Amino acid sequence: MLSRDVRLTRALSVVSFLASLVLSMALAHSRAGMVPVAVFALACLGLWHGTPRIRHTAILNAVVALAVLNGLIVVPELLLRLRDFRYEAGIQFGYPRPTGFAYLEPDEKLFWRRNRDDKNVNSLGFVGREVQIPKPAGCFRILFFGDSVTEQGFPDVVGHLLNLDGPDTLRFDCVSLAAAGYSSYQGTVLADLYGSALEPDAAVVLFGWNDHYQAYGAPDRRKTVSPAPASRGAGRWLGTLRLAQLAAWAADGLRGSRPHPLNELRVSPEEYRGNLGYIHDRLTGGGVPVLFLTAPTSHYRWDTPDYLVRKGFASGKQRSQALHRQYNEIVREVARERGALLVDLERELAHLPPRDVAALFSRDGIHLSLAGSAVVASRIAKALHPLIREP
Repeated sequence: MLSRDVRLTRALSVVSFLASLVLSMALAHSRAGMVPVAVFALACLGLWHGTPRIRHTAILNAVVALAVLNGLIVVPELLLRLRDFRYEAGIQFGYPRPTGFAYLEPDEKLFWRRNRDDKNVNSLGFVGREVQIPKPAGCFRILFFGDSVTEQGFPDVVGHLLNLDGPDTLRFDCVSLAAAGYSSYQGTVLADLYGSALEPDAAVVLFGWNDHYQAYGAPDRRKTVSPAPASRGAGRWLGTLRLAQLAAWAADGLRGSRPHPLNELRVSPEEYRGNLGYIHDRLTGGGVPVLFLTAPTSHYRWDTPDYLVRKGFASGKQRSQALHRQYNEIVREVARERGALLVDLERELAHLPPRDVAALFSRDGIHLSLAGSAVVASRIAKALHPLIREP
């Protein structure tokens, strides 16, 4: 016959950890949910079978304390994650979030760069190998300006294709100045910083997604203070807890200071046109020809993901698609007005059969799959051939 204390301990621990197990199983489709599944499944089994053998009061008290903490902290945390609750006070962009700056380097002009402690990041703060200055003899250098779509890696594929098919007297060096979250505003800054300093022979420009996302705090052109670095170590970890975010949400609600998207875009259509024109003129003024790309998507075929609206990037799905079409049309107009080269990826990929379109994109319909990167790189390499000349 089990003692009363053991029965209560067993019941409390099983109910507490069983709740965590159920919630963890609901989250198991995500990688983050797999750890709680394993931990709490073992805890439930261990406590279920182990409590009848426990006789020491201190151990029973420890089990009770663990079960209570689990019920007060882990269960609510998992429930908030299951509901996809997020709140990060002081948000400045749809991306990166304030806690994301713990993994980035704040920059006065660009707002942020990649953390240069990362072995995959060069001294400029971008993904890729070091850029040689002065440029080696026989090197044809191409700069890539863009956001996460470009940062994912097709510039490297362009370099490989050109080095395979180009003249033996040249080696092609593709340098990425792209970063997740960048808009054309940051493109203008990069054109000033590196348009001549890196000695490019050509440039490829692809912006648009972040430009037509909703602005937080102020549109990009009016941001005067670089984002403050997020706390690191334990502070960074605490900032990712949904319970901590819920507390901040409640506190900001009492103060009336919850951040919300403005009734403005990060970069307005007029500013987008001006930014693209500025990038073109700044580069071509130094003798660097520019190839513009429109931003392709599968949203027209497979709909806009819910998270873009839920997380405040866009005010609505139809609005997001309309803006994307509008911004791509601006790219065409700027290229036509300035006589620049253009690869109209939006129209080219949209004409493919639905199954092929789906194969070229990741699940969000924004970023490219490996196959999509290969297709886009091939189109860029082909379009650049008329620009190839001995430096």
